[in-house]
Amino acid sequence: MSWANYNCPVCNEVAKEALPRLGDFVEIVCETNCGRYRITGTAMGTIRYQEPKVRRALLESAKAVASADDREVPIITSYL
Repeated sequence: MSWANYNCPVCNEVAKEALPRLGDFVEIVCETNCGRYRITGTAMGTIRYQEPKVRRALLESAKAVASADDREVPIITSYL
């Protein structure tokens, strides 16, 4: 898997995006604040319009769901 430089959709800091995209999600690694997570295409299209604290809450919710489901990588969806 290769990586491209990118801005984190949650905190807008420098991050990396996994390439190629392997579905209707983007895998992001934000070493500054957010860690590793995935975000669906639909959520990606709308998250940038949210306030920073809402974006952070979406990520924290995705992390809680991932922990409860024993998933390694949290995923932000439009359903959270």
